[in-house]
Amino acid sequence: MQLEGIIMTCSVAMREHRSTSAIFNIMTGKKSIQTVQDVHIYQLGTFYGVYKELQKYAFDQTVTTMMNNQWLRQIDAHTMTPTHLGEKWLQQTSLNLQHFNGLAYSNVEPVFSSRLLLLIQTLTNTAQGHYSFIPVEDDRYITQWVKSVFKQINKPHQALKAIYDELYDILNTLTELEASLFVDRLTGYQHYGMSTPQLAHKYHLDIHTVKLLLKKVHHQIMRQVSEGHHYPTLSMIRADLQQSNMITQSAKQTYALLKKQYTLEQIALIRQLKLNTIYDHLVEIVYVDANMSLEPYVSNQTEQEIIEAIYETQSFRLKEIKQRVHSDVSYFQIRLVLAALQRTGDINGVL
Repeated sequence: MQLEGIIMTCSVAMREHRSTSAIFNIMTGKKSIQTVQDVHIYQLGTFYGVYKELQKYAFDQTVTTMMNNQWLRQIDAHTMTPTHLGEKWLQQTSLNLQHFNGLAYSNVEPVFSSRLLLLIQTLTNTAQGHYSFIPVEDDRYITQWVKSVFKQINKPHQALKAIYDELYDILNTLTELEASLFVDRLTGYQHYGMSTPQLAHKYHLDIHTVKLLLKKVHHQIMRQVSEGHHYPTLSMIRADLQQSNMITQSAKQTYALLKKQYTLEQIALIRQLKLNTIYDHLVEIVYVDANMSLEPYVSNQTEQEIIEAIYETQSFRLKEIKQRVHSDVSYFQIRLVLAALQRTGDINGVL
C-alpha cells in the first residue's frame, strides 16, 4: 500500500490546488519548473523521483481504486481531493513514509544500489574461488566501477565481512519486512536474488509496494552513511555520488551566465532560448541559492503585496494570487516570491 500512501499524503498536502498528474510528476521525478515548485511549496521533496519507472496507466488505476474506496473525491476531470475516510485511513496505517528522501537521493540511489548488489555478488563468488558468473548488473559504468574497486581489494573475505557487518548494523534499524526484502534481493555464490515479482509473491505484497519498500531501504542506507556513521565500505561505494540539488542542467548554464553579470534578456539571446524559459531557470535558482536576491526583479513593495495576496487567498495558485495584486505584477514575480518564501521556510508562516 506504499503507492496509495504516497498518493494520499500528496493529496492531503495539495488538496484541490493541483491535479493528480502533479503527484505523478513528483513521484517520477519530472524535471520541470512546475514540479520543482510543487515539491518545494507543498514540502513533498521526500517523494521526488522515488518511482521513476511508474507507468501513468498504473498510477491512474491506483487513483481509480482509491476513488472506489472513497478515499479520494473527484473535483473535476483532473483534480482529486482526499475524503475524511481517506485521511483516516492514512492516519491509521503504518507506512513509515517519512523514511523516503527522494530529493536528496533519487539521482544517485540507482547507481549506489547497483554498485552494492554487484560488489556483493563479486565478493561472494571470488571468496569461493569462483571467477566466472553472470553479473546481476550489465551497465558498463557499474561493471567498470566494480572491477576497478575489486582490483584494489587484496582479501575478498575481509571486504565481504566488512560489508556484512555494516549492512547488519543498518538493517537492524529497519522493520523485519524491509530487511528481509533487501536480503532476499541479494545475489551470492551459487544463489541468485529474488526478482520483484518473486518477492511480491513470497511476502503477499503488490509490485508497487515491493519496489517502493526497496527504494526506501536504499534511501535509509544512504542516509545513515551520509550522516557520518562509521561505515567505511558503504561510504566508499557512495563517495563520488553527488546528491541532487533539484536544479536542471539548463538552469545551471543560465546561472553561470547570471554570475557573469549578464541580464536575463542577454542570457536568452546568448542561449537562444525564450525569455520565459530563462524566467523558469531563475525561479529554480532562487529555490536552491540562499544568496540569490529578488531585488533586481521584485521591489520590496511588490514582494509585500504578493505575500499579502498569498495570505488573503490562502492559496499557492498563481491565478488566484494574480487577481489580488496590481495588474503590473507579473506571474514571474509571483513565482519568484513563492520560491524565496519556500527557500527560507517563511511560507509556513504565511499560510
